[in-house]
Amino acid sequence: MIVVSLTSCNKTTVSSTTTTTEYSKKINLITPGTIGTQFTNEKDSVTNLTVTGIIDARDIQFMRDSLPMLAVIDLSGASIQSYTGNQGTLQGSIVTYPANEMPTSAFYNPTTQVGKTTLLTLILPTNLTSIGKMAFEDCTAMTGNFVLPTGITNISDQAFENCIGLSGALTIPTGVTFIGDEAFEHSAFTGDLTIPNSVTHIGNYAFQNCFNFNGTLTLPNTITSIGDNIFYGCSSLKGALTIPNSVTTIGASAFANCTNLTGALTLSNTLTSIGEAAFINCGQLSGNLDIPNTVTTIGASAFQGCVGFKGKLTIPNTINTINNQVFTGDKALTGSLNIPATVTKIGKQAFQRCSGLSGNISIPSSVTLIDDYAFEGCTGFSGTLTLPSSLQTLGNYSFNGCMGFTGNIIIPNSVITIGNYAFNGCTGFNGRLTLSSAVMTIGNYAFNGCTNLTGGLVIPNSTNTIGNNAFSGCTSLTGSLTIGNNVTTINQSAFYNCTGLTGNIVIPNSVTTLGPEAFDQCTGFNGSLTIGNAITRLGSSAFYGCTGLTGNITIPNSVIYIGNYIFENCTGFNGNVSLGSAVDTIGIYAFGSCTGLKGSLTIPESVTLIEDYAFYGCSGLTGDLTFPNSVKSIGDYSFQNCSGFNGNLTIGNSVVAIGSYAFAGCSKIQTIYSLRTKPPVLTGVDVFTDIPTTDKLYVPIGSGNVYKGTAQWGSFAVVEQ
Repeated sequence: MIVVSLTSCNKTTVSSTTTTTEYSKKINLITPGTIGTQFTNEKDSVTNLTVTGIIDARDIQFMRDSLPMLAVIDLSGASIQSYTGNQGTLQGSIVTYPANEMPTSAFYNPTTQVGKTTLLTLILPTNLTSIGKMAFEDCTAMTGNFVLPTGITNISDQAFENCIGLSGALTIPTGVTFIGDEAFEHSAFTGDLTIPNSVTHIGNYAFQNCFNFNGTLTLPNTITSIGDNIFYGCSSLKGALTIPNSVTTIGASAFANCTNLTGALTLSNTLTSIGEAAFINCGQLSGNLDIPNTVTTIGASAFQGCVGFKGKLTIPNTINTINNQVFTGDKALTGSLNIPATVTKIGKQAFQRCSGLSGNISIPSSVTLIDDYAFEGCTGFSGTLTLPSSLQTLGNYSFNGCMGFTGNIIIPNSVITIGNYAFNGCTGFNGRLTLSSAVMTIGNYAFNGCTNLTGGLVIPNSTNTIGNNAFSGCTSLTGSLTIGNNVTTINQSAFYNCTGLTGNIVIPNSVTTLGPEAFDQCTGFNGSLTIGNAITRLGSSAFYGCTGLTGNITIPNSVIYIGNYIFENCTGFNGNVSLGSAVDTIGIYAFGSCTGLKGSLTIPESVTLIEDYAFYGCSGLTGDLTFPNSVKSIGDYSFQNCSGFNGNLTIGNSVVAIGSYAFAGCSKIQTIYSLRTKPPVLTGVDVFTDIPTTDKLYVPIGSGNVYKGTAQWGSFAVVEQ
């Protein structure tokens, strides 16, 4: 590159390819506020400005707004005088600007909300004592180090906010006492961050997202509080962290996402409050987590995601509430967990996934609420769980997946609600389950998969609702089941696969809803089944595969719908089946393969639909088979292989369709009566397979020829009557 320099009072540098003008100007100002009078046509050209003498906020405003190319400012020889008026950096308002302070919004235009983006370098007056609010906010082009004069005592709010080009070290003078809110937020300083002991106040967000500081953090022993978000996102700070003993409060998110702080965390011995998310995701802090006994409040998520703590957790006895997510995911904490007797509430996700904690847990008698997910995934606990008599609510997922607990589960009589998934998958409990005498709701999956619980099960009279899969898979429950007389709802799969429960099943008269699969695969029940008289719908597969149930099946008069597969493969029933007078629909495979049922079958006059396979393989049923005039459709295979029927088959006058193989295998039917003048449509083949074609088919007078001319019907000896 060939450079030719032309020099006069101004300096112009010309390159062979580009032209860059560096126009330098030096001014010694005697009368403050008059810097504009020192310029003529060169305002749009000046890049470098040195000012000595006395200036005020009007002169700073001129530099900011009237010198569009200004890049380098040297004010080291200038003094800032006080000014009151409306021509300063906050134009339009009468403002008093103090002496020796870089004015508020010095190089940030509050009207356009834009910093002076041409400014590269600024040397401050040597006698400066204060930097005003937003003085250099959004001066994104300033680079390198920024030297603060040694006399500075005050750095106001947002003074250097978003100075993303300042990438050198930051030295805060030892005389500074005040650092305002957002003072250095999102600046790019590097190295250590040392705050001198002269500082008594650090504002909220002061160093938020200063993610280039890559040294240690030293806090002064003169501050009493650490405000909200002060060091949030300072993700490159490293080393141990000591909170001085002068500090009594740590604000919300104060050290959040300081992901590279390593070593021990030492908290102030006068600390009373730790704010929400104060140390969230400080994943490399290590050692014990000792919370001083002066602390009365720990905010939600305060230590969430602090996966590096590998020692013991000490919670002081001054805490009343363990807030939501306080220790969530702190999986490396070890040893036993001692919850102080002062605690009344354990919040949502408080200890979720703290999988390194071990031993027993004894919840103190002061606790009334264990909230959702409080101990979910705490797989390391290997002893007993003791719940207090003060407890009222066990939240959703509260102990979900805590597979290491052993012994009994005793829900104290004070508990009203057991939340969804409360003990789901707690496979280690190997004692009895005792439910609270006051519990009203047992949530979905509350004890699902507690495969080693033993003994019988009593649902107390206080209970209204048994949730979906509440006890499903509790295969080691081995005694009888007692369902309280105030239960109204037994939801889907509530006792699914509880193969060890024995004796009778008694559904009390209070129950109005019996969900699908409620007792599906409960093969151990070996007594009778009693269904209460308030149920209107019997859910699909409710008793599917309950092969040990014996005696009669009696459907009460309240039932309208008998669900699909409800008694399929219940081969142990060896009595009669009695259908209630209100039944409208008999579902698919409702009684399929109930081979032990015997006696006659009476289909009530309320029935309109008999689904596919409804009585498939019920070979023990005998006598006549009569479909009342209410029945409109008889499904495929609905009575196939009901080989015991040995009387008449009567088909009512409303039947319009009969499915494939509906009566196939009913070889002992003696006579068929069809009361409809027009033959019901046979929707498939072999409807009457194995019924002797020598049987007589009686049809209404005048319909004989129609029946004779219709496939399958015509194979019988048709007789009009």
